[in-house]
Amino acid sequence: MIDKIVIKNFKQFSDLEIDCNAGRNIFIGENGSGKSSILQAINLVMSGSYAQIEKNGLINLFNSNSISDFLSLGTHNLPELLVELYFNDSIPEIKYNYNIEGKHNSMKLPQKFGISLKISPNDELMSDITDSLRDSNRKIFPFEFYKVEFRTFSDEAYNSYNKPFKFNFSIVDTSLINTKLETRKRIDEIYNDSVLPENRAKINNEFRKKTDEFITKIIDDELMEEKDYRIAIDNSSEYSFKEKLTALKSNIDIKNFGQGEKVILSVENSYKRRNDKTKLILVEEPENHLSFSNMHLLLDIVESEKHIQTFISTHSNMIASRLEIDSCIFLNNGIALSLKDLDKETVKFFQKSTNQHILNFILGNKCILVEGNAEYILMNKFYSIMAGNTPNDDSVYILSVDGLSFERYLKVAQRLTDKKVAVITDNDKDYQKTIINKYSDYDANENIKIFSDTDNQNYTFEVCLYNSNKTMIDGSSLTVRSDKLKYMLNNKAESALRMLDIVDNDFIIPSYITEAIEWIRND
Repeated sequence: MIDKIVIKNFKQFSDLEIDCNAGRNIFIGENGSGKSSILQAINLVMSGSYAQIEKNGLINLFNSNSISDFLSLGTHNLPELLVELYFNDSIPEIKYNYNIEGKHNSMKLPQKFGISLKISPNDELMSDITDSLRDSNRKIFPFEFYKVEFRTFSDEAYNSYNKPFKFNFSIVDTSLINTKLETRKRIDEIYNDSVLPENRAKINNEFRKKTDEFITKIIDDELMEEKDYRIAIDNSSEYSFKEKLTALKSNIDIKNFGQGEKVILSVENSYKRRNDKTKLILVEEPENHLSFSNMHLLLDIVESEKHIQTFISTHSNMIASRLEIDSCIFLNNGIALSLKDLDKETVKFFQKSTNQHILNFILGNKCILVEGNAEYILMNKFYSIMAGNTPNDDSVYILSVDGLSFERYLKVAQRLTDKKVAVITDNDKDYQKTIINKYSDYDANENIKIFSDTDNQNYTFEVCLYNSNKTMIDGSSLTVRSDKLKYMLNNKAESALRMLDIVDNDFIIPSYITEAIEWIRND
């Protein structure tokens, strides 16, 4: 299906190229990063709908920086918007479709399959464009004199009524799930799934005959008077029967479903109630309105379908990890970073892990990885003492992972080179083996740094804390037991919670931890 997406001057993106996965493509990123924009771009090209372009407005589709740069810098090259979808020939509907094969693409690739949306200045109206720019003193951009073109790579025009491809696609936008239009779409899908195409015309014709008979009967029975204007049932539409329908599940009208149930129904219809012609599905934030159990149900639906290419935008850790992290495409500052080259063991780890934090890890600009709950409990306090504010204030995310899992996260960090990752870990009585040798593969990564006490006697977090603050801890009310260190080692999380009352500005934070915090804060 879609091999590559090329986007120029569309919304957040000035110049973007995305290599797509054959199965699932999961777009992740902060709010405003462009996840929804990419799905919208795909939908616009696939729809061939001039009405959708008009509804959105050119000013809302163009990259604002390209417009402002043109107006302010005085360049003569008017900006153009371009979205291209490059198809592979993995399905017969594309392989034997010469209407979309050709060389007319921005990458100048010969004999490629694809379609495009181009919005550019109308050459026939260049004098109007010039006059408009002059009269407004280059303050108003002349969108009115632009043209919209949907074209194939064979340079043939197409539109929503004459699409050049012979397969179906579907889009599920959960933000619109409660609208009458979306509910109507779901009812239509259920109807189309229940009635064979060859029977639909017969059903509608029979419905029109019966309704006409009904009107005649109630007039004959004098239940309704004929006057100058006669009341009639509107059967003017060829879909008049379908328009009167609703759908029931367990005798409940789907219009009365909760939002979560409507999301499940929409996704289920897109995946399960489609014929073999459906090859592409777009899903906008499927996690919206879903309970934990319904989220699992949704993921089961998505995972069950292996023959449909899917593009999903999400904020959900569960979706990103369960649907395989190597399907994720990370959007940041107008750039798309794919994680598809991750080794299979790392992918499997996150897919099966109960620790659903991978999306938080990816989205955070700076991250401190610690071994367990004890370190996590105290790290925020240590950070606040050193920085005078919280980790959140500095956009630093602290994540507790099993020490054996550090490398899984670091393999992801190697591909996200703008992300600073500090690992705070124990030396386990052998600094050379546990730290130097184990993490040597990451020495070349400037965005990754490992921090641990170099003294093998300070072999774990609790020992480091105790040895740095022996007098203070021994004199505290941490426990009634005389052996405070033994208590700390045997009750790590509980002792960390109790130590929150001990830790103050006089508390000596172990040097490897202060070094880690200083490094992560240093821009």
